[in-house]
Amino acid sequence: MRDWRARRRACRSSLSLAALLGVAIILAGPAWAQPAEADKAKQLEQTLTGGTQHLWAPKGTAAAGAGPCLDGESYRFALADHDVTIERCQAGKVAQTSKAKWAVEQRGPFLVRLKIREQEFEAQVTQVSDRPVLKLRQAQMSGNFVRPIEKELERID
Repeated sequence: MRDWRARRRACRSSLSLAALLGVAIILAGPAWAQPAEADKAKQLEQTLTGGTQHLWAPKGTAAAGAGPCLDGESYRFALADHDVTIERCQAGKVAQTSKAKWAVEQRGPFLVRLKIREQEFEAQVTQVSDRPVLKLRQAQMSGNFVRPIEKELERID
């Protein structure tokens, strides 16, 4: 009778050890994945700023260069203070300039979010003709349906 009880206790303790080990692996799992996720966020920060700052404007305006003020919005992302300067141009003149804070956040294995003020965008950078193009997507409610808003910006400096 004692032999049976001893085997039962040994079995229970090994099951408890296996359960604890399983919980430890589950808890440590996100820590293993975290560096890769942080790398994507840091990589987007580096692309946006080049380590200091870069100017981004609507796709197709790079041919005009950084000098002229073309209709639309341009964004100058600065890494040091995480400020973005947004310049709105109309009729070849600067109509409005504003500054805002920006941040990059990794959400899951593939989704990187760019937050400017309180607006959040899904952000993706691709190479088109040796120039980085930043694609920003945002869903906006309009009545009873969701309307996606997309912006494509290219680096012009």
